[in-house]
Formats: sequence, C-alpha cells, structure tokens
Amino acid sequence: MRHETVTQLKQDFPALSFVLNGGVADSDALATHLAVHDGVMVGRAAYHEPFSLAGWDARFLGAPAGAGTDRDAIEAAFVGYMERLAGTGEPWTHASRHMLGLRNATPGARRWRQVWSDHRLHGLPPREVSRQARAALATSAHELARA
Repeated sequence: MRHETVTQLKQDFPALSFVLNGGVADSDALATHLAVHDGVMVGRAAYHEPFSLAGWDARFLGAPAGAGTDRDAIEAAFVGYMERLAGTGEPWTHASRHMLGLRNATPGARRWRQVWSDHRLHGLPPREVSRQARAALATSAHELARA
C-alpha cells in the first residue's frame, strides 16, 4: 500500500480522480483518506469484519443512524438473499462464506461460524441453517457467560 504516492498524485493532478485501494481498516482512517482522495476501496476489513462497516452509511452517505446495525437483522436479510440465490439454482454456500465475519468478537461466534461452514448442512435451506447457527450461538454465549 502506497498511500503517500496516491496522495502525491492527487496533489500533482487535482483534476484527475484518485481512489485509494486497500489498507483502510476503520472509519476514522476512511474519513482521513476521503478528505484527500476521491474514493477509498475497503477490501479485507470489509470481508473479515463486515459489521464494523455498519455505521459507515450513516457517517459517510447520510443514511439514517442505526440502520443496519443489528447483527440478527443483517443475518436475516442475508438469509433472504441466499434463499433467492438458491431459487435460481446457485448454491447458497457460494454466498454464505462472505458473512462468516459478521459475528466476529461476539460470544459464540466460533460455533456460529462452524454451523454455517458444516458441509453436512449444505443441503438444507439457508433459513434452517440460520436457525441452527443462531441456536448454537445462543448456547455458546450462555455457556461462556456461566464459565
């Protein structure tokens, strides 16, 4: 990542558009780069910690505050998407792997990911796998709280 180079190019050629590609992991860094560059691509941070982006629409795009900030609602919406995907004949598992970071840093997240990743469940509808994953999440969280 050569952010300094992109920044210098933007200063040298202000009439051109420059979009920073990668290396931005949080909203404060994004704000800093958006003050200088025309755009910012967020790759790994979005993939590994997708929930960290929940407030970005409100902060940077004027979306209502709190929109999309509930992990359960996000999962439910994604399950709906996977069901539509499966309805076209595309395996829903092609999409499910992209939400495995949704519950990172929450109690029971590991068990939740294990259920979503269990190949024995791939023949079930996404809604059923979600039910099982959320049950595992609740059980794991309860067990962790008792420990």
